[in-house]
Amino acid sequence: MYVIAHLSDPHLDGSEEARSRLRKITSYVRASSVDVVLVTGDLADHGLETEYAELAGELALDVPVLVLPGNHDASSPLRAGLKSFVDSPGDGHPVHQVRDVGAARFVLVDSTVPEQNHGLLSDESLAWLDGVLREPFDGPVFVAMHHPPLDLHHPVMDQWMLQDRDAVAAVLTGKPITAILTGHVHNAIVTTFAGHPVRGAPGIRSTVPVPFEPSTGTGSVVDPSAHPGLAFHIHTPGEPMQTIYRYPAVTAHEQSPAPARADQVREPDRMQLHPVARVESSLRDLADAPRQGDEGAPDAWVVFDESVRAALADVKAGDELILITWFDRADRDVQKVHPRSDTSRPPTGVFSTRSPDRPNPLGLHRVTVLAVDDLRLHVNNLEALDGTPIVDVKPVIGDISDR
Repeated sequence: MYVIAHLSDPHLDGSEEARSRLRKITSYVRASSVDVVLVTGDLADHGLETEYAELAGELALDVPVLVLPGNHDASSPLRAGLKSFVDSPGDGHPVHQVRDVGAARFVLVDSTVPEQNHGLLSDESLAWLDGVLREPFDGPVFVAMHHPPLDLHHPVMDQWMLQDRDAVAAVLTGKPITAILTGHVHNAIVTTFAGHPVRGAPGIRSTVPVPFEPSTGTGSVVDPSAHPGLAFHIHTPGEPMQTIYRYPAVTAHEQSPAPARADQVREPDRMQLHPVARVESSLRDLADAPRQGDEGAPDAWVVFDESVRAALADVKAGDELILITWFDRADRDVQKVHPRSDTSRPPTGVFSTRSPDRPNPLGLHRVTVLAVDDLRLHVNNLEALDGTPIVDVKPVIGDISDR
């Protein structure tokens, strides 16, 4: 069984409202057992790099996370702010991706038109999609895009839907596609297109009531008071794909503007950590990273979330800090290693080593602050990879008289 957590339309904009609604969903995902998380667009509300930096922190999960753009997104800031989540050639539009996660392949199609709300696949994009879908793959293949290939029969939304669907259908028809996964309309959608199942995820930021439903009474297209939701898609070989929609209830700690603390979590065997910052570094590959910061690690930037601005206020150039990271690419099943990967040394329990592979992959990094630029710290000797989440920061303490 292969399980996809399908999220869409968080529209992060730096506000507590948007953040708390997304956290309600990510908290539910963290408590579930899934193989991959897919977010089908409108990641940010204004396409700002700061909004994508915030999203990167909120999507620091224990499973792979795939993202694609929607009409509210902007290609270049998205690539910059979510570079650890995106694997697409080029530096602008479109942001097409092919991602293999476990047994499944995800063809992530950028259906956006820059500075427009409707969707359209250019001839070049259709040729790319056709070529990708002709490649043999032994497993389920999911095509994901922001704009669904349908009409919602809504007087406003229908002018912003995917255009020239006949050309898209010509490419998709007859291809080995398990399902088409979409967002954009802020509603759970179940239909078919070009002979394939279509599943749309509910909106996280809001819902769009359709004409036969009660009016919101506000004159707005969206209802921001409706519960945010998500879809779980379950693929079992030899069986039709199943989809379950969930709209998690609100809890007090999920509405908190600050990252959740362990004492806010009611389950005795589970703790929640939310990143307070992320690493920006030239180190992209584990093979290039030194084993310790004082063994040739480069200078790097640490970019903090707006929600912890007050906590960062008194950090200054020259301070020595301990950065506590979450090694999000570590193997949590490892309990013994050869220290420093030296096979001449006997296997040793990881609690007696600094190996990143361990049951709870926390890292400790002693750095010196070289410069402070608003929510960004320039530090030295940081061996963590680009995109690594930081869950806490503590000062290096000196003699008792200096404390």
